[in-house]
Amino acid sequence: MNIHAEQDNRSSLLEERKSFRRIWITAWMVTAVFVLSNSATPLYVYWQQKFNFSNGTLTLIFASYIVGLLLTPMIAGQLSDRFGRKPVLFPGITAAIIACLLFATAPSVIALLTARFLSGVAVGVMVSAGMASVVDAGGAKLKQQASLAASISMVLGAGLGPLLSSILSSVMTQPVSAFTRRPFR
Repeated sequence: MNIHAEQDNRSSLLEERKSFRRIWITAWMVTAVFVLSNSATPLYVYWQQKFNFSNGTLTLIFASYIVGLLLTPMIAGQLSDRFGRKPVLFPGITAAIIACLLFATAPSVIALLTARFLSGVAVGVMVSAGMASVVDAGGAKLKQQASLAASISMVLGAGLGPLLSSILSSVMTQPVSAFTRRPFR
């Protein structure tokens, strides 16, 4: 009888470790999208000089993010509840990747507007389906820990984005040109 109890205890501990691993792996997806959402912020000074646009245009670029962010959670949340998290997360991650590529190669203000809008869409998906996915990964037993991981991942990503971008832009000779011969000073 003791042997069975010990085996059940080991099995339970192993399952809990797997759940913790799933929680943090899922949380990293949220962190990555939130890193993207704010990483472009320090670079707008460079883009403003490169494309010679006004502060009003800069405001429109930032507003396009808000439009994407406000529209998406209403739709993504309902879709993820109905069809599952993955079918909603993949398009959100795709939007994040396209936004990242547009930021890296931005040839115009329109590209910046589009990239900013898509990053808002990606964040909207993560706020609804991504955060729910992290909580789902914990199951009923680890719901509090999963909720904490979801919150930490969001805040960590939102803070790391501009920090890493600022550091990189301070050491690169042309921080808004993706393809340069000498990218570092």
